[in-house]
Amino acid sequence: MADLNIDVSELPEDVREKLAELELELSEESVQGISHYHEMRIDLEKIAFIDMMLEAVGKR
Repeated sequence: MADLNIDVSELPEDVREKLAELELELSEESVQGISHYHEMRIDLEKIAFIDMMLEAVGKR
């Protein structure tokens, strides 16, 4: 997306409020996305550990 040089303080108040809401929503989605990534990574680490343990006991 093109970088726009806009003085936000010159925008109407309702537009500034909506922008603030959208920025908050975006930041929350980013945090949720990071959290989901870490959950998936932990799950993959658990699977890798289980595979390693199964190999160690000769079940794999």
